[in-house]
Amino acid sequence: MLSNIVLNELNHELERRSLNYCRRAEDFVILLKSEREAKRVMEGTTLYLEENLGLPVNKEKS
Repeated sequence: MLSNIVLNELNHELERRSLNYCRRAEDFVILLKSEREAKRVMEGTTLYLEENLGLPVNKEKS
């Protein structure tokens, strides 16, 4: 339940960016059209989680 509260801000950020995503608790998938776009969004999302929300991202699992 806590992850849903904390990651609610991530939901708003992904919606602001008009990204298609699905999230359940702390797991989420962002649907994109190309690998290039996926890498760019991965970098931006990781940066947002770490810097804005103060959450660590396990890069081995991501």
